[in-house]
Amino acid sequence: MAAAAAAAAETKNVNELLEEEEEQKKRDGEATVRMIGPLVFMIVTGGQLLNQSRPLLVNSITQGNTMLTATMLSRFAALGGAAEFLLNPVIGRLSDRFGRRPMLLTSPITCAVLRGAVFAFPSSAEVIMVERMLSSAVVTGFFSTMRAMLNDKLSMEALVIASGNISVFAGLGVMLGPFIETFVLSMFGARGNFLAVALINVVVSIVMFKTAKETLPVSEQKPINLIDCSPLSFFKMLRTVRKPAAAFCSIFWF
Repeated sequence: MAAAAAAAAETKNVNELLEEEEEQKKRDGEATVRMIGPLVFMIVTGGQLLNQSRPLLVNSITQGNTMLTATMLSRFAALGGAAEFLLNPVIGRLSDRFGRRPMLLTSPITCAVLRGAVFAFPSSAEVIMVERMLSSAVVTGFFSTMRAMLNDKLSMEALVIASGNISVFAGLGVMLGPFIETFVLSMFGARGNFLAVALINVVVSIVMFKTAKETLPVSEQKPINLIDCSPLSFFKMLRTVRKPAAAFCSIFWF
């Protein structure tokens, strides 16, 4: 009887500990969403503010030459895609080496500088090209690092719920951004939107600096492997699983 009672008490304690752990994960998830969600909204909204403003500036540079404007915008977009392809593996490895927080801060700080440069030099095609190219890479790197941060803190149900809630903030940014852009365009012109986005990123940088905590323990930080920094390093997945097609599809998941 005594042994059975002791076993029952131990089982109860284990269950209570598990419930407490789940409650803590839930609280961590909610705190993460409260911190990251509004910042994601601001970053996505900022990106949407430039959908029409950048083409308008380029069109002004080309003096209304539609074909030349389209050619330049296509070239800038291609360079942005190339920068994402080349730099994101590097950003990922740097976050594994130095932690998530520095890489999360890199994106808004870089974007504030780049968008501020376009505001200062709106007639420079070179400045707009660099802004388009590098901002694409660092913003994508921000979201990759954010997902890594969530994986560090949360697991299973809490991770899924937090990711879904943060996606809602991103969706709101996509929906509201174009309306805000139109308003700023009507009041201050295309250049004004670049200033607005630069200021948004300054605010995001300050808030993140004050509130974001490092989630990757020093003991888990890894040395940088130059081979893993290659943009083709993801092909290693195909050699380590039995179903290469499924592994290839997983590259684009999340």
